[in-house]
Amino acid sequence: MEEGVKMENKSYKIFEGVFNEFKEKYQKNFFYTERDIVWTIQKRLKERIVKLGLENIYTVFNEYPLLKGKKRANSTDLVIKNRGVVEIALEFKYEPNHNREGIDIPKEKFPVTSLNLIKKDEEKIKLLIKGGELKRGEMRPGRAIAIVIDEGGYFYNKDIENEDKWEKGKNDIYYRFVIYNSTRN
Repeated sequence: MEEGVKMENKSYKIFEGVFNEFKEKYQKNFFYTERDIVWTIQKRLKERIVKLGLENIYTVFNEYPLLKGKKRANSTDLVIKNRGVVEIALEFKYEPNHNREGIDIPKEKFPVTSLNLIKKDEEKIKLLIKGGELKRGEMRPGRAIAIVIDEGGYFYNKDIENEDKWEKGKNDIYYRFVIYNSTRN
């Protein structure tokens, strides 16, 4: 069990390092959709895993089907697997700065996400850890994280439970993290 805990902590440290670097360099990128962010994080996770020489241990998948059912809604945006077992499941929501309206994003696109969709992601990660029916052969992830990236703070002061989960980054970029940890052995 101790070895599994150490490896799980290692995958989280890899994610944490990649995400902290992502936040630090955020302004050097242009994101238009949630998928741009998921792709960027997936790419950087893979690069970090290879750099550490751990590509025979860790793999990263997008749109990974963890919950039982055939709908894409049952998939998780990203997972980090250790030798075939999901250690971290990640869900993302993204809201571009509304000042970009009409500049590089059509005004009809705003808001891009919603409080309802943010809450659905948070419920999904809770289900992954605390009782949702998983696909056959899957174990509960060691950790599940819902992340909101809100460029202009559109959702920052909205009615979302656990407002203390928000972190203000550089240039009015707000990040919201909701994390559930498994008690699996």
